[in-house]
Amino acid sequence: MRRASIRATRALLIALACWSVACAGGRVPDGEFTDGDSRGQEPPEFVAGAGDNSFPSGYEVVTIDGDARTSYAPRFDILHSEIELFFDFEGEYARGRVTHYLVVLGRGLSEIVLHAEGLAIQSAEITRGRNAIRSEFEVEGGRLLIRPGAPLRRSDTLSVAVGYSSLPARSTTPVVYFSDAAGTDPFAPTQVWAGGEASAERPWFPTWDHPAERSTFTVQLIVPDSLISMASGELVHQQAEASGQRRDIWSVEVPQPAHRVGFAIGGFHEIQDEYQSPVGKRSSLVYATEPKLASLTEGAFASVPSMLQFLERRTAAEYPFPEYSAAVVRRLPAEGPGLAAMSLFDPSVLRDARALLDESADGSIVRMIAGQWFGSWVGATEWSDLPMLEGLQKVFEWAYLEEIFGAVAAEEAIVASKARYLDEATRARRPVVAGGGDDPYRFGDVHSVDKSALALRQLSFVVGDETWWRALREFAARGGQRTASIDDLREAVEQAARRPLRVYFDQWFNSAGHPEIVVDHEYDAEVGIYSMRVRQVHDTSAFPVFTIDSSVEIGFESRPEYRERVLIASVDTTLRFGVSGRISYALLDGESRLLADIRENKPTLQWLWQAEQHGRVGGRIEALKALSRSPMSEPIRSTLVDVAAADPSPMVRAAAVGALAEYRSSPAVFRFLRERAVTDAAPTCRAAALRMLGDSGDPSAIATMRRALADSSYLVVAEAVGGLARLAPEDLWSTVEPITGAASWQGVVETAVAEALESRPDSRAVPYLRRLTEPGNPESVRLAALTALYQLARVDEDWRTRVKSVLETQLPDRSEAVRMRARDLLRNL
Repeated sequence: MRRASIRATRALLIALACWSVACAGGRVPDGEFTDGDSRGQEPPEFVAGAGDNSFPSGYEVVTIDGDARTSYAPRFDILHSEIELFFDFEGEYARGRVTHYLVVLGRGLSEIVLHAEGLAIQSAEITRGRNAIRSEFEVEGGRLLIRPGAPLRRSDTLSVAVGYSSLPARSTTPVVYFSDAAGTDPFAPTQVWAGGEASAERPWFPTWDHPAERSTFTVQLIVPDSLISMASGELVHQQAEASGQRRDIWSVEVPQPAHRVGFAIGGFHEIQDEYQSPVGKRSSLVYATEPKLASLTEGAFASVPSMLQFLERRTAAEYPFPEYSAAVVRRLPAEGPGLAAMSLFDPSVLRDARALLDESADGSIVRMIAGQWFGSWVGATEWSDLPMLEGLQKVFEWAYLEEIFGAVAAEEAIVASKARYLDEATRARRPVVAGGGDDPYRFGDVHSVDKSALALRQLSFVVGDETWWRALREFAARGGQRTASIDDLREAVEQAARRPLRVYFDQWFNSAGHPEIVVDHEYDAEVGIYSMRVRQVHDTSAFPVFTIDSSVEIGFESRPEYRERVLIASVDTTLRFGVSGRISYALLDGESRLLADIRENKPTLQWLWQAEQHGRVGGRIEALKALSRSPMSEPIRSTLVDVAAADPSPMVRAAAVGALAEYRSSPAVFRFLRERAVTDAAPTCRAAALRMLGDSGDPSAIATMRRALADSSYLVVAEAVGGLARLAPEDLWSTVEPITGAASWQGVVETAVAEALESRPDSRAVPYLRRLTEPGNPESVRLAALTALYQLARVDEDWRTRVKSVLETQLPDRSEAVRMRARDLLRNL
């Protein structure tokens, strides 16, 4: 999954809390809404689920032609690979030699084909026993073709040795990444790393790169004595080399695909720990970070032993390796490459005490560790099966959050995933199982992670949670040290559930899209019949008519609620229920398991109840969406205030705050927002209240914004800065200057200040902005500071020359994004 900028991350923490109401397009009232004229108003009888029940349009539909299987399969099997790697730090490239020990599978094999993208090949030799086989080689289209002088025989056991070098790290397609290789940058550590599963780079050594090609590995890294190395597997030997070098030898005994093997080298600070499984197996744990971040390392990875224990218990399979290492590296182009026995993380995983108030990294860490079971222990048969494994990793992340932090935390993470998927689906929709051939599928995006996980979670409802977890344990046992396809997962669940599931997998994994559903409610009290007309209104020429296994809940004022499983298999289905007594609510998908976009048209009183009383975070969020679209009334306002004040979920409270946007003209609501901006226990809620105040245009909120500058949360401080830029721009720099002396985690506050100065340029802030452009700052901070300086040059001719000079100093910068921003701004000046 591509890393978001700090600006986007800051917005995401708030937006995912109130996404369902902030973008609802709330109705602007005809007249001003005040305390006086709202009293005694009854809510409208019905609230339409989406106003005119409109759904997104204009998105791209991506289809997969044929069976996404490998178009070319090699007629050999690699049993073991030995990799030896030297590093040219001055030139920022690696020189290596890999020897593959393989067996020929077919008769008359006339060439051995290996992937070699981003690599320069110097030699290729084939040996049978002690005898070299005359051969020649060429590189064509990212492949190394080695042709023996005579066809190879079936069952021949050969060694194929290839000498190669990587392209310089400055190239457009690096496979080995260097950070400050020359050691001349005081702001960056010297590091080298490789292993790009999440970025779908080819491996850093010539091999047949396909998930079904699994072998054991030996990785030998020749490194300076001053640096520490980490690699997939277990460190089995170290020996001194000439000229202050050292050879570190790592062994991977559990067969792995090539894309699960990687390494990291640097001037790391290491913390060592140990995990002992309930049956007594011991595994070494090593966490490596650059020394200046060492104080944050132990806290970031403190939960790794409990994560391993949780995953062992849930999978009924031991951790597969004798060691697990986590390396925090720079220049990571994608978040968290999943590697055998190790993970690579971006420095943002290391959070200080204030950053932990805003968000924990535990979810990301446990998801990466889950890849040791679903990625390394059980591998993929095809590239197109990788999203299944990524989805399972996400499912285990949710299960861990629920066990450690409670159901609310897990449900919030699930709602956030669904929001990400539905947002991406406004632009493009494709099957989860996609890609194929012999090219790596560009996995790690929202469809392959979030949609896959949501479809798997929905499946656990279809077959029952107990059956689901039993099936996963069986799947892990069957697939151990082997590959598995999505059909293998289907068969494991089918056997556990004792029912066919091919239609389910075809619709939710092999087909694009999701159901778009309108539910019309009607209650005939005279005959005691409650009806729910369920219509699938999506384009059935592009997407299937989904078979939907869901539930209906009906609540009553004076007796327990009624629940019923329902099966919807047509475009238009009417569900009828015989009821008696006064109904409090009725809703489809009461357990919030359905992967669908649902718009329900039902009485407002039901939405009011659902917003306050429904047992699921998703159900309460959906109610707030509907209420935010409703004509304004006192009962709705009262409910929104009650939810914003007391709901156990910070996400729901923040969403309720967002739904109060149309009620800000009420003095009581405005006072309430000022109070929540200071007193709510959750930073996301305080930040959401500040956003409402900042957008109000009411200067009486300025004092609250200034007070929030001293908040314990970086997120809240950043939101206060943005609010002050909107409410008190004339005095912005004087107000925020006192907080500019200290650095914040990942530059969250600095980015907010620079962005605020974009809209309110102030020459007094130039020294601060110039300091923010320096290489030691996070990239997002530097980009915002450059833009702020540019805005100053546009409004103040006296600063034009000096700002141009600052921009020109950024043109040779190591960061491509900084270089491009400086070039674009100079062009506009």
